[in-house]
Amino acid sequence: MTRGKKKENIGPCKICGCENTTEIYRKLNTNTSAEAYKGPEAHLLPVTIKINDQLCQQHYNQFVVYTRNKTKSSSNKRKESRDLAYHKSGGSQKRVCLSQNTYEQLINKEVTIKQLQQQ
Repeated sequence: MTRGKKKENIGPCKICGCENTTEIYRKLNTNTSAEAYKGPEAHLLPVTIKINDQLCQQHYNQFVVYTRNKTKSSSNKRKESRDLAYHKSGGSQKRVCLSQNTYEQLINKEVTIKQLQQQ
């Protein structure tokens, strides 16, 4: 006597017709069948698939969950919108080090410029 739940999806695959007992089969519902027809490879479907049809794991991945493990476009937008005018190489920003004396002179010049503009 075997324990556990009896395997319900035992095939055959609607597309290739395979009935391997070790293969994983997925049953289509309304959402997944609609997703299969929206995909980029929908024109490659040799038969029309309906609700409650079963697909083998390979065809399920190809037609239904084709968007898994793909990078999102928002990360690419971030890279494209970066302003590379200052850093032409596109590398990380370099730090500028000044001596204490030079820094104080720059601050004093900034203060005097603001005072002159106000006068």
